[in-house]
Amino acid sequence: AVGRAEELASAPTLSRLETSATSEHAAALHGVLLDQFIASHRQAPQELVLDVDSTHVPLHGAQEGAHFHAHYDSYCYLPLYVFCGQDLLACVLRPSWRDPASVVSALIKLIARRLRQKWPQLRLVVRADSGFCRPKVLRRFEAWGIDYIIGLQKNSTLEWFSAVPAQALAEQYDAAGTKQRL
Repeated sequence: AVGRAEELASAPTLSRLETSATSEHAAALHGVLLDQFIASHRQAPQELVLDVDSTHVPLHGAQEGAHFHAHYDSYCYLPLYVFCGQDLLACVLRPSWRDPASVVSALIKLIARRLRQKWPQLRLVVRADSGFCRPKVLRRFEAWGIDYIIGLQKNSTLEWFSAVPAQALAEQYDAAGTKQRL
């Protein structure tokens, strides 16, 4: 990377570098991602859809923060990602024992504040799966004027309310042989 063939840093030097990083450093790196994203737009967009998701990163060995996650059947981290289209806006490393929704509203608030500084009239839509559906998160999005499309886990009440539309869709599918939406 620097045009040198010999080693430039020992393991202790790299370890000090790794442990000296702070949350302020992480925030600054996220700021760079947002600045690059904003600079890539010649015109102010009217609407942006922010896709939020986490994915497991399997761990091997005795890494700090390692926790067994039964769903993934492994020791892992569950980093939280925020994308807008193909652009990464944020990535937060989290241990797998934390609730997927534990930091999502704070992270979206920071992103929304920065995007709306540049584009005050911007409509933001957060899209996420049911792992992020928490009343506290939804209330915050509503208070901040952020729309959302967030999945709901299947439950008996939801099944009862959707039984008639589901039957209608099944009949339409049988008649047409193609996917149906309602």
